[in-house]
Amino acid sequence: MKKLLIFSVILFSAMTLSAAGDLRISPAGKKFQYTIGGKKFGSPLDTLQIFNGKKKHARIALTPDEISVKNGVVTVNYTASDPKMAVKAVFTPDRKYLRTDVYVDNLSDDELHLLIHQAFPLPSGKIEYWNGSRAYKNLRRDMENKGLHGIFPASCVYTKDYGIASGLSPEEIVNYMENGCLVKKEKKFFTGMRMVVSKAQKNEISFVSFAFDPDYRYFNAVADYQNYKPEFFRPADNIDPRISGTAETTAGVFYYGGFGKRDPYFFNPEPARRQSGSLGSWAWGYAPFAGTGDWLIKPEQFKYPDDFNSPRAKNNNPVEYIKKREAAIDNFRKADIAYMFYLITWADKKFAEKHFPECMLTDKRSTNVASNWVLSGGTDIRMLVYGNRFADMTLSDMTKISQTLNIAGFGYDCAAGVGWAASPMPGVDKHPGRAYDDNGKVYVREAVGYALMMDHTHSLKNKDGYRLGVSGGIAGRMSIYFNAFRSDNGLTDATFSETFTAVDEQDVMRFMLGNKPHNFCVGLDHEKHGNTLPWQSYTPQKIKDFYDSLRDMMMLFCFHRAFYYKVSENWGCEKFVYYQPIITETLRAGYQTVPALRNVAKLWHSRYGKGLNTIYFIGNQTKNEKKLTPVTDNKYIGDNDYIFAAMDGNMLNNSVDKRMTSFPVTLKKRGIGLYRTVAEISAGSKVDADASFTFDAVQGKAKVTFKTPYSGKITFRMPELSAPVAIKLNGKVIAANSTSAVLPAGSTGDVEFTWKSTVFKASEKELQEFPLVTFNNGKVSALPIVIPADPAEFTRYAGERLAQYFPYYYREKEDRRDITHELIASGKAPEKGVLMIDNAPKGTFEIRIDGNVLVLAADSPNALFKLNNLLSAVLDKKYWVFGTIGDMHSTLPTDKSTRDIRKKGGVGAGDKWTGIE
Repeated sequence: MKKLLIFSVILFSAMTLSAAGDLRISPAGKKFQYTIGGKKFGSPLDTLQIFNGKKKHARIALTPDEISVKNGVVTVNYTASDPKMAVKAVFTPDRKYLRTDVYVDNLSDDELHLLIHQAFPLPSGKIEYWNGSRAYKNLRRDMENKGLHGIFPASCVYTKDYGIASGLSPEEIVNYMENGCLVKKEKKFFTGMRMVVSKAQKNEISFVSFAFDPDYRYFNAVADYQNYKPEFFRPADNIDPRISGTAETTAGVFYYGGFGKRDPYFFNPEPARRQSGSLGSWAWGYAPFAGTGDWLIKPEQFKYPDDFNSPRAKNNNPVEYIKKREAAIDNFRKADIAYMFYLITWADKKFAEKHFPECMLTDKRSTNVASNWVLSGGTDIRMLVYGNRFADMTLSDMTKISQTLNIAGFGYDCAAGVGWAASPMPGVDKHPGRAYDDNGKVYVREAVGYALMMDHTHSLKNKDGYRLGVSGGIAGRMSIYFNAFRSDNGLTDATFSETFTAVDEQDVMRFMLGNKPHNFCVGLDHEKHGNTLPWQSYTPQKIKDFYDSLRDMMMLFCFHRAFYYKVSENWGCEKFVYYQPIITETLRAGYQTVPALRNVAKLWHSRYGKGLNTIYFIGNQTKNEKKLTPVTDNKYIGDNDYIFAAMDGNMLNNSVDKRMTSFPVTLKKRGIGLYRTVAEISAGSKVDADASFTFDAVQGKAKVTFKTPYSGKITFRMPELSAPVAIKLNGKVIAANSTSAVLPAGSTGDVEFTWKSTVFKASEKELQEFPLVTFNNGKVSALPIVIPADPAEFTRYAGERLAQYFPYYYREKEDRRDITHELIASGKAPEKGVLMIDNAPKGTFEIRIDGNVLVLAADSPNALFKLNNLLSAVLDKKYWVFGTIGDMHSTLPTDKSTRDIRKKGGVGAGDKWTGIE
């Protein structure tokens, strides 16, 4: 054995919050040793443990042999007690993280089944153990968590002083994972996975470990894990901006389109546009663009087997279907909705048996046969979607679809990945991360194929040059972790109430998605309360109270867990419409794992954004009013101290001291509290100040009243598409055209910051009252809309969308007004009407009123189209959507005897959601 080198390598630097979270490797004689918070632990070379899966997981001894050090990276070749393998580990310091890459070389002609652990000594004291799903305090017995479904790929142990976390590196794809905390004899904490190494082959796996300060328990560990490779916790780079948004952590609003006669909003996606919120946010259309003759691999396979008895199969006309699809895609483009192709990796059983029998999942552990909802009239079966004919053809067709339809991405439906596929099924041996079960059978999980298909999706580009985005459907339960990592937008195909049957898994999914939002596919509109509650005994008021409380709780839940509700949830409900632009802005700021809030007891709470873009949510999910004083931990917000205001415009009292900001609040029962940063001041300040923040699309003002002296720099938050006007101290301008100012020594009193829109040259009130449509003695008149002669595609879209804005609004109100805006392609300004200009001087992007003409002027057709979105967002504040609710009636009692109760309670009749507010 070669002599051990003596050196010191700092693996975890002072970037951590305190010495307790500082993990180092240092020499101790001729050995390496961990030091955490000044306490010495064992050698990192001993953290690697390997067990023989074919011999009841007997320990394989590893002796460090050749050791080399280069640029702080430690490479160790081990001598294994099993001569069939060669083992190497590379320990790499990366900021505050230790990455351990383990390489196993199979030197035999036999298959190796190995269980590989990275294990650490336990801290002393009372231990809390988070197993990737649940936390256990003051642990006194050995605990292990095995499998993949429902656990985070990292876990941790911690005391009140410090913690240790370990997990798989986010890019890994594995089929088995475990972690454990052994407090009895072994006194170790470990994370591990099972590995199958084919004869004469090599395999590898990567772990990441780190120390952390458990200010907020395991939330700190999760946040640090996310910061190791943050690209896995936000949308992919260079995908359609309607999916990725404008900010680094932004992801999109979800819109479920559907395709069929019962989906009227599919062909008119205006509801999705309105649901996408204020200031020109956007939506992502999730539509099953699939039908007979369109998604069945090859033309000769367009026909179903003769014995396949399905009315849909017999009556579906591929040519007619494709025409309808093209019309639907055009509507999505008009609404500026990033449409995706709906992807199901199940197939009709008889079709699969005839064309791809070797690709069907047939392992007895799988739930193979599903319902008949994929292709109505048959029985669906799961397919292995990697490494076989079916997978190869699917991937090829995905490439063709991305080019032909120029889509924004693929929606993976129900990618929970519960199916198994065992050797010797074709494709299994090509899967990465193969595992073995307790009977020694080699297998892969269905979700591995999903993950690899998602990687393939991100490798594709559409005609616009964007990489394709990915939405992962979860089907009520969370998917295996690497699917969530690869999704750009999470989707829960479950009702609101169903999310409470798997609370731990929903928490884990939230952690896995990171800054990305999670969207309800069905939400409230599929609840079946009519089958579970004794409606006959309810008074009308009790029925109404039930639905009021249900909606209140859903809004609280959405803010708490970063969910976006489905489009149809707000139709007819004032509360949902009111919060629509607010929750859009909140989610766009980006969910943050560490809440950084104290004194909030058991109330629901969460944090979004960073620095001056921070938004806090505190929700009172109880039936009683709550008075409390939340305390903000500014060191998690940014480098400065922060002053907050209520998002409803009310003044908020702030007390800043020792890098903490506190503000007293009162929350009504089931009340929603939202608070945003108004300004930042020097770190370490001690001040008392009142703050408010009021704005609309046109202008705004932030006001901070210092009740105790403050000296130094103050920087204000300013909304998008705005420019600063002035900062005043007690009425005197101290900075113009700037968001920052330096206050003189001992300043007290009012500091006001004003800004104005760079887009709107008329007030919201003027725009909302501009007579685009007038009613007089039952007669309707609508102003003409003028666009340039020979208009470009998106210029024409902008004109058409504004022309159908009011007809849509009144149609949805069941008010059949005959409203017709004449669309004139001349480019000549009308005496009275709307003028759209798409060739204004470079940099022009504005909405103004010139006498009797509403002018939208931009320097390109695409910019004009976006300008029309902004105008629509201002109009939306006045013209809310109170119309048809789709299938919201499914939440109501379906029993015939309760129909009168429904009507008397004002909770809806048929598809109308009338009188609920």
